[in-house]
Amino acid sequence: SSMVCSYSGYYRAFTFHPVITHLLFPVVFTQVAVATLISINVSKKWQKCITSITYLELEINKKYGEPKNVRNYLKFLIFIIYAIGSIEHLFDLISNVLQFGSSGFINCIHERCNYLYHECNTCWSAVFLVFCTISWAVCIAIDVFIINLGVLFASRFKQIADSFERYNDVLQIEETSHIHRIDHILKYYKQIREDYTKLTSAVYQVDCLCGNLIICSYISNITSILIQLFNSL
Repeated sequence: SSMVCSYSGYYRAFTFHPVITHLLFPVVFTQVAVATLISINVSKKWQKCITSITYLELEINKKYGEPKNVRNYLKFLIFIIYAIGSIEHLFDLISNVLQFGSSGFINCIHERCNYLYHECNTCWSAVFLVFCTISWAVCIAIDVFIINLGVLFASRFKQIADSFERYNDVLQIEETSHIHRIDHILKYYKQIREDYTKLTSAVYQVDCLCGNLIICSYISNITSILIQLFNSL
């Protein structure tokens, strides 16, 4: 669906002048098409990756517990991202309806993808609306997936850092023998170092797997921002 929409969008963009003013939607659709192909490749190796991360999660949970409020924060984050995206698309549709009246819905479809046809009937409008909705949902889902991974890993690193700070505070007020302190400190530092190393290895593993997806999303977002900035100016 995104390939059809991107092809149709580029046809429009290179037919009218200036080209850049019509590039926003085809760029988004192209990103979705490319990201979907990358995601298929990621999914083939994801089972092995997520299995190792799950074992690491269980091990860290035993030592540090589950991060506070991370689940609720992720749910809130997903809701906000999808809400903002939905409001943006709703305003775009309302703007077209207010500007073009009863033909505003059809014009919205024309502006997004259906540039191959001079007349857009109800059937084609419905088909392209489904294509647009699927592509939009996938585009947001990819960003949400990347953000969630970042938040989860960051919360785990913060857990270890907070534990380290609390331990240092305890050391400053603890009155024990010098030898016992040294042994205890070395043991704790060894554990912290091992946990950091395991987490870093997991981040590297995910980065190798999802690096192309992150780059694709980053390039698409930056390009969309620049096009919108150009059009607004």
